[in-house]
Amino acid sequence: MQDTEKTKAELIRELSGLRASEERYRRLFENANDAIATFTVDGIITSVNRGAERLLGYSRAELIGQHVRKVATPASVALAEKRARRWLAGEKLPPGFEAELVRKDGSVVPVEAWTRAMRDPAGNLVGFQGIYRDLTERRRVEAALRASEATLRAVFESSQQAFILLDPQRVIRTFNRVARERWRRLYGRELREGESVYGYVRPEDRPAFDSRFGRALHGEIITVERPVRGEGSEVYWFEFTYSPVFTEDRQCLGVCLGIVDITGRKQAEEALRRSEHYFRSLIEHALDVITIVNGDGTVRYVSPSAERVLGYAAAAVVGRSGLEFVHPGDAPAVVRAFARVTRRPERLWCAEYRVRHRDGTWRVLEAIGRNLLRDPAVAGVVINSRDVTERKEAEAALRHATAAAEAANRAKSEFLATMSHELRTPLGVIIGYTSMLLEEFFGQLGGEQVETLRRVDTNARELLDLIAAVLDMSRLEAGRLPVEVTRVDVAALLRELQAETRGLQDQSGLTFRWHVDAPLPALWTDPGKLKIIVKNLLSNAVKFTGAGAVAVAACSRDGGVEICVRDTGVGIPREALALIFEPFRQLEGASTRHSGGTGLGLHIVKRLLALLGGTVTVESEVGRGSTFRVWLPVGGPSQCSVEQKLLS
Repeated sequence: MQDTEKTKAELIRELSGLRASEERYRRLFENANDAIATFTVDGIITSVNRGAERLLGYSRAELIGQHVRKVATPASVALAEKRARRWLAGEKLPPGFEAELVRKDGSVVPVEAWTRAMRDPAGNLVGFQGIYRDLTERRRVEAALRASEATLRAVFESSQQAFILLDPQRVIRTFNRVARERWRRLYGRELREGESVYGYVRPEDRPAFDSRFGRALHGEIITVERPVRGEGSEVYWFEFTYSPVFTEDRQCLGVCLGIVDITGRKQAEEALRRSEHYFRSLIEHALDVITIVNGDGTVRYVSPSAERVLGYAAAAVVGRSGLEFVHPGDAPAVVRAFARVTRRPERLWCAEYRVRHRDGTWRVLEAIGRNLLRDPAVAGVVINSRDVTERKEAEAALRHATAAAEAANRAKSEFLATMSHELRTPLGVIIGYTSMLLEEFFGQLGGEQVETLRRVDTNARELLDLIAAVLDMSRLEAGRLPVEVTRVDVAALLRELQAETRGLQDQSGLTFRWHVDAPLPALWTDPGKLKIIVKNLLSNAVKFTGAGAVAVAACSRDGGVEICVRDTGVGIPREALALIFEPFRQLEGASTRHSGGTGLGLHIVKRLLALLGGTVTVESEVGRGSTFRVWLPVGGPSQCSVEQKLLS
């Protein structure tokens, strides 16, 4: 009797615990901030929490019993169904993915979704549970961050000072326009992100560089002035500032290297020192106009060069106010600058202003003045003036040309971006839906429907290849197609190409033969670009071969690997062999008009092989076919010489 009562008490406690556990789960389910829903295997919603009601704007009664298509975009439903099929097939998938839900008011809300399977006690799948988190605010913050980054990047790029950002491992992370242009002008090569800065520092300069860099990493700001020899014999002076870059929590991200060209300043200082030291002996022979004026601006002395530069003899200028010769538009600034220089002894004055020539024209003078009123040997303000009219005109022309070039480059970039987005994106959708239709994803098709869809698919892919060729051509012309070198198994790459071009082979009606000599050495090259090269040659072979065969072979030759593409097509006339690798060049004839194309394929092949350090040759006979031979070195593209590397 006591055992029975004990058993009943234990059972009551267990039931009470289960009810309490169920109640806790229900409270968590109902009060969760995220939307939670359960649905059957067929997608029928069986339960939702308050978070789902808040997110979607529907009541619980409006949602339960409805299919998930009611509250999800078609693309999101398709994604979920595809994930379910892959999961049921045994594939391991990440638990989370992004989708879009549709509110009751019709608005679309982006969400991050997590799903898990629900099973009965026997282990049978009975449905799924989904948890959905609103990403609207996160997307807004991300957009704001991108806008902020764009603003900072614009400020960074528009600065007139060169900046290079280095990480703690001394790797170049980014740099601005001035840095890029300065290195190109000085050394004839480009700075590159991701490269070690040691590639731009002479070995003998590295100890001093490491010392300054290490001090900057610990929070110190270091400024040094150094001469730098350019690509030729010119020597330029630069001011280098090493500044640490910290996060808000004082974590050091690296060092910002600021570089200012102080060549002009150094030249001015040197010129001034020489002028002070050799004043008496050089003043009469100076090419520049040297003027001494009193404190009130009256000219007391002018060098003989004034007559050569401005047409005035010294007697016509001495005793007159210097402002008489200054352009009225520049006179107020000259008066203010002269007043400042006369208030402080030894003060330097640098200015540019227009001065009237004796023939009535206006010349632009670059002037450096110094207050030596208290120096008894001079007792005046010494002004050294240089005629920079031609230089100013050249600078204005250069600015105009630079602005025109930048505008053209921006227009080109905008065109490429528009083409990529406006053409490739809808073409991708067309190809995707055409493939789904051909796979009878939406139902069985008739013979004529299949043939029509295949023509649509073929033409869409040809147009996509055309757009890709134009974009690749533009990147090649701009030098913005990076080479990603890795170890390549040629035999495996050709097997991949054979599988990837299966559709092309089947549609061509030609016989394809693939042969690889064994063993082949591994190549160090860019596999993606090598695939583009061979695919372009295959496409050309198919286009110009009405019937017969196409053969692809690979063998070892001359310290590299040769890939040969041979066809039995129409062939190429001997006089045209020198032209086929030029851009937009196509052979005249009926076969060309029938095959179409832009004439870029072979040009891109040659340009890509130049990047990879390889070559391409062609042998052809009209009526018998063509053979293209691609050769690539085992060691990959050659590197730039050490002598061309930049200095810090």
